[in-house]
Amino acid sequence: MTDREQYTPGPASGAQIRKDGEKRTLILVRELRHSPEKVWQALTDPAHLREWAPFEADGSLGTVGTTVKLTTVGAPTPRVTETTVTRADAPKLLEYNWGGFDMRWELEAFGGGTRLTLWTNIGHRFISMGAAGWHICFDVLDHLLSGTPIGRIAGPEAMKFGGWQRLNAEYAKQFGIETPKWPPNASKRELNARRSTVTLHMVSSLDGIIAKKDNSVSWLDSSGDVYEKGVSISEEEAAAFVKAIDCYVLGSRTYEHALELGWPYGDTPTVVITNRELPSMRKSVEFYSGDLKKLVDEILAPRYGNIWLVGGAMLCQRFLELGLVDEINLTIAPIVLGEGLRLFGASLTEQRWNLKNVVAYKNGFVELSYSAPTA
Repeated sequence: MTDREQYTPGPASGAQIRKDGEKRTLILVRELRHSPEKVWQALTDPAHLREWAPFEADGSLGTVGTTVKLTTVGAPTPRVTETTVTRADAPKLLEYNWGGFDMRWELEAFGGGTRLTLWTNIGHRFISMGAAGWHICFDVLDHLLSGTPIGRIAGPEAMKFGGWQRLNAEYAKQFGIETPKWPPNASKRELNARRSTVTLHMVSSLDGIIAKKDNSVSWLDSSGDVYEKGVSISEEEAAAFVKAIDCYVLGSRTYEHALELGWPYGDTPTVVITNRELPSMRKSVEFYSGDLKKLVDEILAPRYGNIWLVGGAMLCQRFLELGLVDEINLTIAPIVLGEGLRLFGASLTEQRWNLKNVVAYKNGFVELSYSAPTA
């Protein structure tokens, strides 16, 4: 029997949550039998990170100001974070950002080894999962540094371990939160679905309008002057991007408008939210009229990883009110409309979202990508 087959995670320990207003920070502490210099190398060197971390790096994280691309392991669709190292005091302190989450590593010489502390902000719903995942990553790191590597166990693969299920429950109990009720012997597809993301995707005018009073969107076809510093996207790139979307969610008016346009969603599974009787024109379309939270958590999440919410405005607002949106992908057109249907209504409460990316296109449109607040 190999070391990996014999591996079983120990009990949940060394984790706490620190609250600062609406922000929650997960703090994990692990005492390792290795020197700070050796642990530092494992935290910063791409070859070492590939053996234990939940992401891969295309360069060293050991130098301040270095820009590195971090690719999340096991994500349903490619997730690449371009980060800049903000602190790198070897072998004591390391700071950078991964996937919208701040990462702070502290290394302290302790009893001939190292006390390693990770500080990271994470969403409340996933904090026990994060603690369980990092717990296993730290175990793998310890094996690696001890000369008995067992191979990386991260992402959906980590969730296949019965030990992960136990750790998730133990940490949830310690933190006083509810444990998601997932079957212990879930399939790979179900495991990937647990990492599903709901993205609100919309195009609006500069003044936040997504359609004129007559519901027309012909203004989307008119671009501004050519912005020389902007980028363009090829048909192949656009097709690859759309192919990565697993499911669309839209309201009844958006559905009817999409049919008038010739149906831009292809054969991708599509869920239409409606209380009306609508014609079923596509085999890929299903209709739903029940609870939205149940739709996302119990129906869509076990089936799809990359879920896109594409309208209309009232449905998007309801998803936001219920906290069902993980990311916002908002493209701003270079036009002011003055009157029409606004994307964000007055019913929403104040929320601060985290900017992930900005892309300016040659046609004057600007794409803004945000991740949900980690409250």
